[in-house]
Amino acid sequence: MYKMEGFDKEWINAGTNNHATYTNLNPGTYTFMVKGANCDGIWNENIKSIEIHIKPPFYKTWWFMLLVALLISGTIYAFLKGYLHRQKLKSELSLEKTRAEKIKEVEEMKIQFFTNISHELRTPLTLIIGPLQQILKNKGIDSETNDNARMAEKNANQLLQLVNQLLDFRRLESGKETLNYSNGDVVSFIGNEVRSFKHLAENKNITLKFECGEEAIETKLDDDKLRKICNNLLSNAVKYTPEGGLITVSLKALPNYSYKSSTTKNSYQLSVSDNGKGIKKENLEKIFELYSQNSAADSSKGTGIGLALVRNYVNLMNGEINVDSEEGKGSTFTITLPIEEVTADAATISVLGEEGAEIAAPAENDGVTEENKRILLVAEDNSDLRHFIVNYFKKTYKVIEAEDGVIAKQLATENVPDLIITDLIMPNMTGDVLCKELKEDERTSHIPIIMLTAINAHDTEIEVLKSGANDYITKPFNVEILEQKLQNQINRQESLKKKLKFENLTKPTEVELENPDDRFMHKVMEVIEKNMSDADFDVEQLASGVGVSRMQLYRKMAAITNMTAKEFIRSIRIKRAYQLIEQDKLTISEVAYEVGFKDIAYFRKCFKAQIGKNPSEIK
Repeated sequence: MYKMEGFDKEWINAGTNNHATYTNLNPGTYTFMVKGANCDGIWNENIKSIEIHIKPPFYKTWWFMLLVALLISGTIYAFLKGYLHRQKLKSELSLEKTRAEKIKEVEEMKIQFFTNISHELRTPLTLIIGPLQQILKNKGIDSETNDNARMAEKNANQLLQLVNQLLDFRRLESGKETLNYSNGDVVSFIGNEVRSFKHLAENKNITLKFECGEEAIETKLDDDKLRKICNNLLSNAVKYTPEGGLITVSLKALPNYSYKSSTTKNSYQLSVSDNGKGIKKENLEKIFELYSQNSAADSSKGTGIGLALVRNYVNLMNGEINVDSEEGKGSTFTITLPIEEVTADAATISVLGEEGAEIAAPAENDGVTEENKRILLVAEDNSDLRHFIVNYFKKTYKVIEAEDGVIAKQLATENVPDLIITDLIMPNMTGDVLCKELKEDERTSHIPIIMLTAINAHDTEIEVLKSGANDYITKPFNVEILEQKLQNQINRQESLKKKLKFENLTKPTEVELENPDDRFMHKVMEVIEKNMSDADFDVEQLASGVGVSRMQLYRKMAAITNMTAKEFIRSIRIKRAYQLIEQDKLTISEVAYEVGFKDIAYFRKCFKAQIGKNPSEIK
């Protein structure tokens, strides 16, 4: 009999077998015991035994278990640590995002604050510059008073320039700034700008040179922004160049210039070099940042706005700006701008000039009595500015005044003035609301209204004109320009009273079908009228709609109308606009959009060029 102590519960009778088999012993220590019996079946109690050690597999060993436990513990620890780290990063990121938003919000508030202050400064600047200009016109003042007045006017204009820079930068930051291209010659333009700084340079005994190997560089350019770029770079160069120094302005054409954006284009490069104090190496990278200055000492010389404005204007025009400077030796600012292909439309804008406005001679004051004076209503909440305007015009007009829009509306309805000057921002009723309500009232709809505004932006101009204002002027303003604008409105009124009619005004859709040319023109007219309000409608679409090639269309149109297809499309748009304006159901801005013009100012120029009068005169 045998028994495996620790496994078998009872002795096992093996009979005559002399072997035992175990296949399922767990790892551990066992005692195998054996006892035998004689032939009479009497068992020997002298038991024989041996110890058996079953070793476990490696995955059941203590060290393996410990290793697994350590791995599991390590994994859990790593997971928890990673999770906590990620949560910490998320928290820090959220905190950083909140901090960045707060910083941005503070920056926005700062810029908005400066913008609001800048707008507010325009009114007192008007009251400073206006009277100073009147004093300087007086030839009877002594030389000392004249010099003081000129100094005051110069500094007031410098303050105005700073205000304008802040407003320009605000428009750029808000994405509201747009490019207004016209055809021009960069060489003559830059040359004129350099010449305008000649006197300032001579006052400091600085030599100012303009170098250019090109006779002309024809391109589309935004005069206003390119002028501001030149003025900032040149004024900085003069400011930081010592007496007896040298400033060199160079201009050259660069065929196939490769930009950092991987764009390759014909370009021109403007460089302004000086031998002044230079820029510290650590300041080079941040010199174009807002409010950045070369050193603490520079705070007395500038505001840190000019170069930030220059960089943003260059970026807006898809150009590049670089600076190379060494402290104590001078600086070179280099601007590279693409040459834009000259177009007929841009040329038209350049030829027509500022809104195609007529400049009429001011009315003579001779013979003006209290009885025959025209009535002028002045609505302005700033009492000083209102009194200044009233005092200036009271010799020529019978002036009534209002301190807000509500009172102005009441006075306009009661007195029916000949002209109205109103501020845009007023308590109780703003100028644009006043303008809309007066234009909708049959009693006052004919009165020309000139809007005063401290906000010098295209979107504000459009909103002012949409409200029905006949013209607008930004603060600070020259009171003589305001006087001329009033006189222009009077002249236009007189022209309207004569009810001039235009002859030979071909009206769309009235072409009689008599011959193939007429049938062709009828088809052309149908396609144009179908796409009248589509501002993107072009010659290619017209040719496709008529069923001819572009070249055939050009030849046919030239033979029949003596006009290019593009000119003919614009002509029909203007004629349709004339019809809509005569119907007097839409505002001029609505008419412009109805006939496919995106730019109201360009529409006015084209209308004046073709019809001979401004849209407001027809209306």
